[in-house]
Amino acid sequence: MHVMNNLIRSATRTDGQTLKCLSFCRENEKFLSLFEGVNCEIYVMEKEGLSSWKEGISTIPSNVFLINGDINQFKDTYIDCVLINDKLQEFDLGVQLSHQLHAPIVLIDHAGEEQIQKNPFGISPNVNPAVMSRSGNINITVGSSVQAKSAANPQAIRMTIEPYVDSEMYSPEEKTIPLTIDNNTPSELFHSFMEFASKSGAIGLFNNEDKKPSEIMNSSKVFIATWSGMDIKTLEAMSSGCIVIAPDSPDIRGIIKHGETGFLYKTIDELQELLEESLSIESQDIGNAARQVVLDKELRMKACVYVENKSQPSLAAIGSALECVTNDKIDTLPSAVYDEVELIDVLEYDERPGILNIAASKLRHGGSIKIINDSSRCLYPPIERKDSDELYS
Repeated sequence: MHVMNNLIRSATRTDGQTLKCLSFCRENEKFLSLFEGVNCEIYVMEKEGLSSWKEGISTIPSNVFLINGDINQFKDTYIDCVLINDKLQEFDLGVQLSHQLHAPIVLIDHAGEEQIQKNPFGISPNVNPAVMSRSGNINITVGSSVQAKSAANPQAIRMTIEPYVDSEMYSPEEKTIPLTIDNNTPSELFHSFMEFASKSGAIGLFNNEDKKPSEIMNSSKVFIATWSGMDIKTLEAMSSGCIVIAPDSPDIRGIIKHGETGFLYKTIDELQELLEESLSIESQDIGNAARQVVLDKELRMKACVYVENKSQPSLAAIGSALECVTNDKIDTLPSAVYDEVELIDVLEYDERPGILNIAASKLRHGGSIKIINDSSRCLYPPIERKDSDELYS
């Protein structure tokens, strides 16, 4: 019955209807939490072999529901898509459920080829390179470097989003923890860090259940990444003002400038030297510069809307916005994406009664609208996106 429900739903679903997604939780709490405030319902399956939701990482949003592994619970409802955050552990189960439910797969790809290659310690993840060719019906790559290396099905829909870091949650505090190590550090390396960690007072992200990852990062002076390629934890550490020491790779060089916004190493000997140097640094300059890199990336999550022949966005607005469009093109902006939408003279010249609702639909939860009036160059207080369907009347 659930197959027929989904077939009918796929043929009749209209814009504005709540999207229902089936997903899994395998250390994906922070990513699934980003759907809070979006017009969707996420059903997170918990069963043997899958992780349970860890509220120490993120609280459960109001539109995320934890369910058991019985697929029959969907016989009287529908699922619009199966959301997969992993080409490895989640993928096979996701494909199986996709076939059973007759629902398309949305694959969010976080890892480029560099992350399945040997790291500076000579250790390769136990990953068959063939997994890199796995594809969903819709493939979303996190970061342009991942997109460039993703061997997705050419017939699938493809799009790219930038990694998102909550810079308010990951914000520098007093550096009481000398060293923190990536919780994905291979077990073969863990013992080699333990002796040093016990002397330095380091707290790895491995087994600490008393503190949230953000609390640990914010209080850490140095963060060591051990896998090649871009990783969200590296950006979180930079946002927290840590001195990041990461394996040298083309991806990471795009955000870490050696000696200025962090350090890069190619060998274990280089790592040891950089670790000693980093722990001896008293200045916060490198950590502050690293955080600024993340804050600068956040500026890309803004949109600027102006009225052609009536107003012109400032150079500052153009430089800080991901998109800058005229008011008649506002509908072309993606929905639920931006932290800020800047309206320049739009309320003065755009006569559509629902223009504020249109602008608000482009905001992620908690985003704001900045209104600028050209006649007086008056900047009104930002309007924050709310949870109601009709945001403004």
